[in-house]
Amino acid sequence: MDRYDSARDMTLALRPDLPVYCFHLQVLTADAKAFTKAFPGKTAYAVKTNGEPFVLETLAAAGIGCFDVASLAEFEAVRAVAPKAELLYMHPIKAQSDIRLALETYRIRTLSLDHEDEVAKILRIVRALDLDPGDITLFVRIATKGHAAYELSKKFGAALGHAVGLLQRIDRIGFKCGLCFHAGSQIEEAETYERALASADWVRSRAGVELVGLDVVGGFPGRLRQRSAPQGVPCAFHGRDHRTVEARSRRLGLFRSVHRG
Repeated sequence: MDRYDSARDMTLALRPDLPVYCFHLQVLTADAKAFTKAFPGKTAYAVKTNGEPFVLETLAAAGIGCFDVASLAEFEAVRAVAPKAELLYMHPIKAQSDIRLALETYRIRTLSLDHEDEVAKILRIVRALDLDPGDITLFVRIATKGHAAYELSKKFGAALGHAVGLLQRIDRIGFKCGLCFHAGSQIEEAETYERALASADWVRSRAGVELVGLDVVGGFPGRLRQRSAPQGVPCAFHGRDHRTVEARSRRLGLFRSVHRG
């Protein structure tokens, strides 16, 4: 990858006729370190946001050791640059062949789902490979609604009552259980997370099963949308005491990871 001190230097050197993709690796490194320092749980990078090898390499070098992957191509991309990284297969709808590859070839032990059909597919592969369900964590994705530029509850996520039944079923089978939600992308209000956390608490209290973690997924707005956001503090909490959200999560005992998308 060619490096230049400025966009002007690049333009003078290349004289391009077509648009040129430029990337500030030092900004990515600083953002990754600031986020992991500010967030008290495990941080995972969602590869779907940008899966370029140099991006993944930069994040791994910055200390990101966990990646949210959604396809075979993403499995391969992460393993190519970070062979020892933890992979979380968090797409709720998966081909059975990809589930087998994830469990057998890539040794992934954390997956998500929002429907009984996914439970059946995963269980079928687990039994075929003679794996112990107790070594695998299944996160039930719940539908949440809030203020976000891109809100995904109509596309993915189980209704809260449905999620209770899913948790109880996978617990009876012997899987480890977790909850997850995607609050949306470009979230500008902390209340969106608070409502989602309250929904997770409701499901947990009624399911009555032990949970190993809560996967908090959603994108804080970038600086192009909120230029005045303070350094090192997620923009979603700008102008509000973000400890309210953190405290609710700690009461749940479910801090696990955030994917920034």
